[in-house]
Amino acid sequence: MTFGCAWQVETPDTTALRNDDPYGRWLLGHGRDFAIRRRVAREDPADFTAEFVCTTTVEDGQEPANLTETALVPADTPITGDGAREVTRIPAPLRQSSIGSGDIPSVTWTPPAAFAGLTAETRERLAQEMVVMAVIDDGMNIAHQRFRGPNGSARVEFAWLQDSTTDGRLPFGREWRRAEIEAAIHQSGGDEERLLSDLDLVTFTRKNTTTVARRVSHGTHMMDLAAGYGAEDHTVDPATGFSLPALRPIISVHLPFLMTQEASGATYGPFVQQGMRYVFQRVRDMSQALGVALPVVINFSYAVSAGPHNGMHFVERQIRQERRRHLQLMQGLIASEGLVVGRTQRRLVTAVLPAGNRHEARGHARAEAAPQGETMLTLPWRIQPGDQTSSYLEIWLPREAEATQVTIKAPGGTEQSFALPATPADDWQDWLLHAPGSGDVVARLSTDAGADATGWPYHRRRILLAVAPTEVNWVARAPAPAGLWQVQVSALLAPDERIDAWVQRDESPYRFRANARQSYLDDPDYQRFDSRGFEKQDDTPEPTAHTGGVAPAPSVVRRTGSLSGMATGKHITVVGALRQSDKEPSVYSAAGTIPGEADALRESIDEDAAAAAGRPATIRGPRLMDVADRSRARPGVLAAGSRSGSVVAITGTSAAAPQIARHLADTLSSLPPDPTDAPTLADTFVALQAPAAVDNRIGLKIERDEPHR
Repeated sequence: MTFGCAWQVETPDTTALRNDDPYGRWLLGHGRDFAIRRRVAREDPADFTAEFVCTTTVEDGQEPANLTETALVPADTPITGDGAREVTRIPAPLRQSSIGSGDIPSVTWTPPAAFAGLTAETRERLAQEMVVMAVIDDGMNIAHQRFRGPNGSARVEFAWLQDSTTDGRLPFGREWRRAEIEAAIHQSGGDEERLLSDLDLVTFTRKNTTTVARRVSHGTHMMDLAAGYGAEDHTVDPATGFSLPALRPIISVHLPFLMTQEASGATYGPFVQQGMRYVFQRVRDMSQALGVALPVVINFSYAVSAGPHNGMHFVERQIRQERRRHLQLMQGLIASEGLVVGRTQRRLVTAVLPAGNRHEARGHARAEAAPQGETMLTLPWRIQPGDQTSSYLEIWLPREAEATQVTIKAPGGTEQSFALPATPADDWQDWLLHAPGSGDVVARLSTDAGADATGWPYHRRRILLAVAPTEVNWVARAPAPAGLWQVQVSALLAPDERIDAWVQRDESPYRFRANARQSYLDDPDYQRFDSRGFEKQDDTPEPTAHTGGVAPAPSVVRRTGSLSGMATGKHITVVGALRQSDKEPSVYSAAGTIPGEADALRESIDEDAAAAAGRPATIRGPRLMDVADRSRARPGVLAAGSRSGSVVAITGTSAAAPQIARHLADTLSSLPPDPTDAPTLADTFVALQAPAAVDNRIGLKIERDEPHR
């Protein structure tokens, strides 16, 4: 197929249906037919009509003190109110039966019987030793034996199934509370299949709604690594009067199946924001009931590859904002209700995220500022045939870059160039590529709107190229051409600046069937293997037999900077993956551009000022490393399968992160009372270990003979 048609300019929508998110514009516009929800649920598309509208007000270009307001509304609902500088409008992969109403309310929590009649001394002990474990993931068997206490009692205090049929208690989905889970366990009579059906964790009445039905579910495995215990662990410690599992109550947030299947992360933001808000609300509910300010460790084992990589991804901003809101509300409860405090604010909330698995994915490219003249970044973007999902390429450059030009040549097409204005306009600008004959849109080139003088929220300028699937068999639409898309970006940059590009993750998530094929940057100068035939672990050119004994030219494709786009901000503990056999990084474990420095340094005023000025982001590497593979030949670590008594192996930095979450909680409960200037939990944890040399990829290694099981 020859793509000789010219790109056409799309006029910005300046009405109340404004959308500043280029992913949302694609998924709600010309790419609507390619969204996961439309493709896998095509037999009932009318059941998916809701959208999330997220609005944020900004003053003077700074990150707002107020929270982003997220509303779940019918499609094409206009926004109201003035002053919203950023509007994100994305499809909500939720059926109508899942949509409830209202916000996340507080509840009256009844503690387990072991915590009845607490004395002042016992509350002081709980303030030091009790840590709430929160897991945000998909497909968790909340009634699994690993999450039970003695006599079949449940350790999951609260669970939010975000895509379950609504019970009217939350904005969408349904909530299970410990007493309800225990009642379901009792009524099941030991039949786990009936139990999972009663809890709506396994259902075949709705298509594509559960992973717990399978032998392996990602969420159950992660929750076991973070907070699972066996029957032998429930012995009461005479020193504390409680067993260790009793001091690790669980809150779980089950992300929607269809959201997870959309591997690009385009729809993650609102669900994660609401999940964080739910976790923090329930932690405050539990704290009020016990009279103790409880700390929480949150594990979120998801990653994306693209994003600004300067701490300003939507998810990173929501983690910071929800954390700040929670700490403010907790301080109010401490003052008004006299909660017993055993930890400073810096240790009341710990968020743990994986570094990502993109080190060898050929998904990142960079061009440093040229000494003179324009800087040019050439991107040979390979989009594979048979890909039934959209592919995305993000390009980030300084907002102040001059003479910016993008040139694109689709496979079999002609070269087209686009000159971007020196200063981004107040509204976005898009161009559309139409297929010859049918006129169907097969690609969209987008630029972000200039929110204000500093370029908030990203402090950088983004260019997004979204391309339709290369195989379309569920709707009468022309596919995009597979092959090599030649993309070139040029601009005049200030010294020490750079142009970065990331290929967004597109491969099918673990145990999901999205029929996705990952696109990548196919640079002939990129060396995949070293002289021994192993996968190369750094970007230094190396002479090999394949190169005739001569070191090739450096490739624009970089392993450095491959860190997850959601794991670059403040108040996040980032975890990489190790092999148990040789304590070396797993080949896929992603890297930053600098070592993972201390949180205290990362959270300094100087760092904030630099970010506000739009300085190029330094991407700190993983702070900590844990085992995610037993050896090169035995990938993965063992933990719970979907059913009680089963054990499966899952690999990836997502399996390393919950083990660190467990270690951090155990470290926190073993520490003496915090001094007023206590460092963060991650900094404290590192200080207690034998320090090891770190670089942009290797954090502090947790060296154990066996994973926790």
